[in-house]
Amino acid sequence: MAEVARLYYVRDLTQQDIATRLGVSRFKVLRMLEQARAEGVVRFEIDQPVPVDDGLSRALEERFELSRALVVDDLAGAAATLLPRLLRADDILGVAWGETLAAIERRLAPPGPGVPVVQVCGAIEGLIIAAERSIALSVAQLRRTRVVAVAGGRRKRAAVAGALRSGLVDTLVTDATCARAALA
Repeated sequence: MAEVARLYYVRDLTQQDIATRLGVSRFKVLRMLEQARAEGVVRFEIDQPVPVDDGLSRALEERFELSRALVVDDLAGAAATLLPRLLRADDILGVAWGETLAAIERRLAPPGPGVPVVQVCGAIEGLIIAAERSIALSVAQLRRTRVVAVAGGRRKRAAVAGALRSGLVDTLVTDATCARAALA
């Protein structure tokens, strides 16, 4: 059962391909898959507090070689859910400013002990700014980090497309308007 489930769900083989490979009927494969789910050999868990447009998300991931793309209507909700799963104890969370960030902050649980939060100035290059807890990163420094971009709306279409073309973004949370514009 586990082998049939692995071939079907992980390797994406068709039931007929599996049947041919194992020398059994397609109906036997179907029964084994149903039994695997019934007995808990295969379990599905979709933790999706914010509905995701999987087609646009996948297209962005493939076109721009992203680790993750989430195309959603509720940017702040999706980002607030995603961010804690991305942070590790030895990370430093650098944040910019804006309306979306403010909305995320209102919905985000504190990052936990040991995760320092610093402000990153997005428009300034490679120099440390003489301001309390504010840092500007160079493009070279950004290339060595994991960049999570959260932006959406008609006014952000060009900015999102440009950020994606830069190759600096690792994870993107955006809306369908920006996704379609970036893929056009």
